[in-house]
Amino acid sequence: MNHIIENNLMKNELRILILEDDEADAELIQYELRKANIIFKSQRVQTRDAFQKKLFDFEPDLILADYTLPAFDGSSALRMVKEKNPDVPFIFVSGTIGEDFAIESLKSGATDYVLKDRLCRLVPAVDRALSEVAEKIEYRKARKALEESEMKFRSVVQSANDAIILTDGKNDIIFWNKGATAIFGYLEDEVLGKSIQHIMPWRADGIIGKTIETYGLRKDGSKIPLEISIATWNTGDQQFYSVIMRDITERKKAEDILKEKARAELYGFIVSALPVFARGVPSQVRNSLVKNFAGRFENNNRPRFQEEMKRLGYGQNMESYSSIEDTNKILDIYLSWLAGLFASFGVEVIKKFHSANSSLELLNCPWRCEARGNPIFCFICRTIVMRSFTWTFFKGSVNQNSSIASGSNICVFEIHVKSASIEGIKNEV
Repeated sequence: MNHIIENNLMKNELRILILEDDEADAELIQYELRKANIIFKSQRVQTRDAFQKKLFDFEPDLILADYTLPAFDGSSALRMVKEKNPDVPFIFVSGTIGEDFAIESLKSGATDYVLKDRLCRLVPAVDRALSEVAEKIEYRKARKALEESEMKFRSVVQSANDAIILTDGKNDIIFWNKGATAIFGYLEDEVLGKSIQHIMPWRADGIIGKTIETYGLRKDGSKIPLEISIATWNTGDQQFYSVIMRDITERKKAEDILKEKARAELYGFIVSALPVFARGVPSQVRNSLVKNFAGRFENNNRPRFQEEMKRLGYGQNMESYSSIEDTNKILDIYLSWLAGLFASFGVEVIKKFHSANSSLELLNCPWRCEARGNPIFCFICRTIVMRSFTWTFFKGSVNQNSSIASGSNICVFEIHVKSASIEGIKNEV
């Protein structure tokens, strides 16, 4: 019935069913409506059977009914309408309706009542009734759209391989998809209402809107490497969070294989290069060897660096990112990637941001003793930092301020970026 009323309202043509035994009264009712420029079609009935038949055949948008008729009555008509056509507004138009009955009829579902000797109230009553119908139609449309949207949302998130989790402002879980069950092992009923720190035992401060790599805890207590992004939104005065987690176990395994390959290649190069860096070997030979290593290093590692940048939202055309925010982000990604590379060789690294001058400190060189006797080790680290810096397209320079080969306890590389404005941050890797 809703779509019929809606179509008629959109066409500005009403179908009005009039329950009235007095033809003159029916004419007066129609006259009042026409006087108000209301466009309508009407049917008049005065018996139960005729009223019931017109409810289905005529499909009215509005019913105007007398209270008392010789063969029927308005109260019975109202009950019939509310049972079979509850959305159709029902207005009593009667000359014999008491105040008590008027109140009772409104409680029973009548939209309004108008006395026949006060038909001037009819048009406002009709307008009000149709407005209520329009509001109901819009409400149901909105509700249907919301239900469809929720169904689509649930269909999408439940079919996702990633864990998609929603929490309230207290970090208690309010939604848990099948992807989360596959990754963490918990069923939805086991986690709803519980803190997300059951699976994320670390603070998420400062990472809203970012994508990071970290770890989570499975139901069996084992750790799992994850890529996580967190967003937040407010509804009224309540805050909510959405957390998307991706299992990166296979990616980490592939990275470990690549790191192992890079480490093996580096050690193989060191072994083959040691005789060349012995005393008395011409510097041209050494330079040629270092240049050869730099080329091999770039061929093997630059694609991996560019892949990491692309994964984090920065394409290969990095010189197009000129804002301070982008410069800071790219520099942070670069230093993290470089620190990870050295970490794969067993080197403990600290990266520091100080204004536009950042630094990378290598704390525990695994070749400390050898480096003091043979500079090949420091040449390699210097080549790795200086060559990889060119991949960022930054305008600046890299300087090695101290090295183990020259007697220092640590190696320090200072990286100066002209366009960067880096806040003081210290991250240990």
